[in-house]
Amino acid sequence: MFNRKAKKFEALRQAIAADDPALADIGYFGGDKCYEAAHTAIRNNAPKVLAALVKTKSRGFSSAFAFADTREDSKRNARRLLATISAAADPLRLWTILHEANAAAQNEGVRLADRDFLTRAAPADFIQQQLERDPLLFKSCVENIGLAETEKLKFILTLTPKTGDAQIALSGALIKTAGAGDAEKTRLLLDHGADAHYAGGLALTRAVQNGHTPVAAMIRAAAAKAAPPQAATPAAAAAAALVENEALPGGGTLTTVFNFRTRQQHNVLATPDGTKLMTTVSFKDIDKDVIAAAQKRYEEQGRQGAADGLAAKSIVKKLKGAGLA
Repeated sequence: MFNRKAKKFEALRQAIAADDPALADIGYFGGDKCYEAAHTAIRNNAPKVLAALVKTKSRGFSSAFAFADTREDSKRNARRLLATISAAADPLRLWTILHEANAAAQNEGVRLADRDFLTRAAPADFIQQQLERDPLLFKSCVENIGLAETEKLKFILTLTPKTGDAQIALSGALIKTAGAGDAEKTRLLLDHGADAHYAGGLALTRAVQNGHTPVAAMIRAAAAKAAPPQAATPAAAAAAALVENEALPGGGTLTTVFNFRTRQQHNVLATPDGTKLMTTVSFKDIDKDVIAAAQKRYEEQGRQGAADGLAAKSIVKKLKGAGLA
């Protein structure tokens, strides 16, 4: 038995070296062994053997693309294979083989989403192919690849689709680069259509909150060139609101209003130069623990609160001062 298994593995080694799947009993290798063999085929740039391995049925799964006994382990192993491909001599061909095998897998439980193939290691040609096939993958390309590497962001931005979804993707990414203080990526996003007013100007809020003054100035300048969208003014349902003010490191203040009647959080950023920007977020998009803590602080101050300054008239005054009412 041992000699038979050893011969199988030796035949596989020779098949990988020659990139000739006919030299080995490919169907013999399933699950973990198939995964290990696929790794070796990638490292030795043996695309024909790799293609044969990922098309082989094994261990009761519909395809050997299921590289383990559990769905999560299979997906984890498949992602590791993708990471290995980046160092191969012909990454595009190997990447395409795995992508096609994944699409052909009948077991949806082990199939990766297309966005899972759009990682930092993805070849540029593959990224372009996927965006031409499905422009809705642009958001995944920007977030998974572009935000991690400036040069790849530059490349992805040359492929920006002419759709409203693309601008939303760019504007969402702008919030992240602004919060991180990445001036180069922020400039690239603004130059390619990111909206400085998106989500009530949250990118500027993040930059100021984190003390990234140059990035904040860049976003403020971009915002000044374009008229902001008309934001809805929250109703002054102030008898059920918690108002808190915070001085920011770079100057200015951040006023946070938890409106328990409308179930919204309003954030008003007042910058040192007098500019005011507001964002509104639904409670359903905020961590429940954050809401619970705010509710507790509100209750501690008193629902009827005339004595501690949280009566309706006092809150309305605070909301007006923050530009919310």
